[in-house]
Amino acid sequence: SALGRTKRRQIQDNLCSLILQVPDQVGKRFCRLLTGSSHLIRVLKGAQPGADEMLRQDPRLQQNEPVSPLEVEHGPVAPPGQQNSFLSAHFFAECLFSYEPYTSYKDRFNIRAVMAPSRDSGITIPADGIWKNTAVNCSFYTFDSERYCMSYDNQSIRNLAGQVPYDQIYILANTSKYGGGGIYNFYCVSSTDDSFSSDVIIHEFGHGFAGLGDEYYDDSGSYEEFYNLNIEPWEPNITTLVDFDKKWKDMLKKKTPVPTPAEEKYFDVVGVFEGGGYEPKGVYRPKYDCLMKSFDGDKFCEVCNRAIERMILYYTE
Repeated sequence: SALGRTKRRQIQDNLCSLILQVPDQVGKRFCRLLTGSSHLIRVLKGAQPGADEMLRQDPRLQQNEPVSPLEVEHGPVAPPGQQNSFLSAHFFAECLFSYEPYTSYKDRFNIRAVMAPSRDSGITIPADGIWKNTAVNCSFYTFDSERYCMSYDNQSIRNLAGQVPYDQIYILANTSKYGGGGIYNFYCVSSTDDSFSSDVIIHEFGHGFAGLGDEYYDDSGSYEEFYNLNIEPWEPNITTLVDFDKKWKDMLKKKTPVPTPAEEKYFDVVGVFEGGGYEPKGVYRPKYDCLMKSFDGDKFCEVCNRAIERMILYYTE
């Protein structure tokens, strides 16, 4: 599937303002580029990191205190890679606001980008003997899972993120290899040049921003028996039915069976489908398919939508 690349061409300009921080070639000053929509407005040099005058918001956002996802551009080598990083940051905004409920709440978000040139271009892949010296040292095979791309270098991540105010951190990895990762209220990572990049970006942000759990259960990775089936998971979109009243029971139609059979007549119904949280049995998900399970449906289910919406309102009201 070339879904991600197709979306790059089709998505319209969302007019989101980006704040990009770019260390200059000497490394002693910061070159800040403020962009409105996709057009360069102006360049300021010599200001100290975090200076208030650098923070430019979309005029539509002045009446609210918007959520501020922060992107850390990771991998490109300056200066030739700078333009690619700008495009990656804009692509992130396009992806985010092309999915509901983010589309409906795009006026509640600021996106600020910190560009961090690296000594090497690319991402570490230990199993292939590929080792890269990069700004935040992301690597595939985290926890021995090939596609799980994360970083143990929390200090570097926080040092870069601290250049601007933020609520969430998203690291865009300069690689065409499929993968990424997201941990609630910690940070997210995704590749930027894979055919599924747009879906990976939105899936991982579901973890990092809204605390959504994975709904797939056929993973051959290292997550077997991840959940105690005698305890209700904290994630809003999976359940062991131990305390289902606190989950999405209020969203079920009266005649929907619990558990819900995986039959075609229930595919578009909010139910309680067995299989989720890396477990084929004992853990249940709310919809037959959802972006937290696969990329086939290309949208969030009603339960995940509600969880994301609640988190947006929590930050902005």
